[in-house]
Amino acid sequence: MDITRLQEWLERLNDIPQMEKRKKTFMDISGLAHYENIWSNIYAFFFDVRGEHGFNDLFISSLLELLEEKGQILFLNDFQINREFETNKGGRIDLLLSNEDTAVIIEAKVYHVVNNDFEDYWNSIVKNKKVGVLLTLREHPSIRTSNGGYFINITHKELIDKVISKIPLYYLAVNNTYQQYLQDFCQTIYNVTAPMETKLLEFYYQNREQINQLSTIKNEIVRYVVNQFEDGELVKMISPDLHIAKRQNKAYVYYKYKSGEVMLTLLYDRLWNWKEHGCRIDIYLEVQGETLNQLKKTNESFLKMLTEEERRYLTSARFEKDGYEHYAHLRININPANVSELLGLKEKVKNAVINSKLLNIADKIIQYCEK
Repeated sequence: MDITRLQEWLERLNDIPQMEKRKKTFMDISGLAHYENIWSNIYAFFFDVRGEHGFNDLFISSLLELLEEKGQILFLNDFQINREFETNKGGRIDLLLSNEDTAVIIEAKVYHVVNNDFEDYWNSIVKNKKVGVLLTLREHPSIRTSNGGYFINITHKELIDKVISKIPLYYLAVNNTYQQYLQDFCQTIYNVTAPMETKLLEFYYQNREQINQLSTIKNEIVRYVVNQFEDGELVKMISPDLHIAKRQNKAYVYYKYKSGEVMLTLLYDRLWNWKEHGCRIDIYLEVQGETLNQLKKTNESFLKMLTEEERRYLTSARFEKDGYEHYAHLRININPANVSELLGLKEKVKNAVINSKLLNIADKIIQYCEK
């Protein structure tokens, strides 16, 4: 790996695309974002021009405008909505919008393969005028069947984009609750349609070799840091009363006392992943279980055992968590520009902990709760 060339490449970079945090929708949270039936149910609800949502003909007018843009002019008034309409051969049409004269036959796809019997769908609907719509995530060829059927491809995003462009005409009559429901559904479609931003894909593949080299370097740095805290040497340097209880999560490690309810929690991922407060290691004196319950009940009594200097290490929000408590805290700032500090992490952490009052406080907690 040529570090010099890699450094030169970094210096030439004018712009690294920023990842836009995608909004998590209620459908994402509930695990329903990828189900075709759920999407079709929502479409059916909003296609109902007399529905309680108050959007009136927003969805049907948007769909008809898109069909017209694609060369199919159609009028549809006073229509009924059928979900899972059974065909002549026992198939199921996702959505059928129809009146006595006209029908729109909608097949809505999310991830499933397009392999439906469209001839059966077409034959099953007897109307003077009819058109098929194939709703998909990505563009798909429109489908012509041997019996004269025509299913025009419209992407979910195309339909939602059209809906959003027309929403200002309907807002005054709409209940806020249903505005939120529609907004959530629209965002879900955007999230599923484009799970990865185009500019990020382009940037990666245009600079794949250099990015992969940087990734390798980062992995080596992470491996080095993890080993500093989890190879068993540092815990012995700090105190013979401590032992490692959790490791290999690349974020933090527990150094526990014998009881298992008092421990030092070392958060070390801030050495490569910090946003505020700088490059650092945060060490918390953590208390759990019956020891925590006892401290909660008699905290004022225990505090009298601590010196003024020891009290300075106590966290301000004690007893606010459920089942555990970061009782005291030590922050060790690291200068990432100083390589000697990074190479001497064990010694720096050992000295910082021993020279602090965390161990004193831990000993007093254990003694106090053993009485």
